[in-house]
Amino acid sequence: MKGAGKGQPIGTAPVSRPRRGPARTAHKPTGTALTALTTPTALSTPTALAALVALAVVLLAGCGVRPTGVLDGGEPPGGLTKNLRLYFVSPAGRLVAVSRPDIPASKVTDPDGVIKLLRQGPTPAERASGLTTSLTTEGAYETTVSGNTVTVRVPQAEIAVSSQGDRSLSGQLVCSIARARAMADGNGATRTDDIRVTLRAQSGRPGSYVCSDFLR
Repeated sequence: MKGAGKGQPIGTAPVSRPRRGPARTAHKPTGTALTALTTPTALSTPTALAALVALAVVLLAGCGVRPTGVLDGGEPPGGLTKNLRLYFVSPAGRLVAVSRPDIPASKVTDPDGVIKLLRQGPTPAERASGLTTSLTTEGAYETTVSGNTVTVRVPQAEIAVSSQGDRSLSGQLVCSIARARAMADGNGATRTDDIRVTLRAQSGRPGSYVCSDFLR
């Protein structure tokens, strides 16, 4: 038959072949950022951990919960820290513990050394936050140590812990000295409240205290 293509059998319809389009590339789902952060590998990086902490803070704030800070001189559950800790007075009249990272507590276990630092007062940054000291630079403080008992003779004529000023003064002395003396025990077996501090004014009866008496 005329018109048939070359090599095409007579009476056979031409075979149509499908056109090939461009090959499609399969994409694997990448997952969300939160999923990526919660994988074991991602959690091992400091950046991912910081991101999760920030996310938790935002979620808590949205629920009306605010993170709390340290308001007193409570000791950490694992025991005493190794740095010196001094106690100053907040604008509300509460004792606030501040750390001295550059001063190992083992170097200032002598009550006289602790009193000297208390009389110097808070650092400029601590003063800016409102902290003050009740110890003045006038008069002399005399201390004696006998085991876990420390006696401090103060220059004040009398001390009445019922008054806010005398209570702040007494709390600073008792807690700061007891904390330093507890650190003198290298084994860590002595706690702050194992140290009892007796305060003697120039007149009146002496008072014997532990630190927790002033943190209530």
